[in-house]
Amino acid sequence: PMIKQRFGDKVKFNRYGTKKGLLSRFGAQIIGDVVDSIEERAAYARFGL
Repeated sequence: PMIKQRFGDKVKFNRYGTKKGLLSRFGAQIIGDVVDSIEERAAYARFGL
């Protein structure tokens, strides 16, 4: 609000930062977490922890 008050309503803001990949937008992160969990359980079962 301060910038728009000072420079007018035609001010545009650019967003900077890392862009998310296409797969992460559609839930690949959730799938990756599930796979990691399965691998962790398999390691515990294999080594008897």
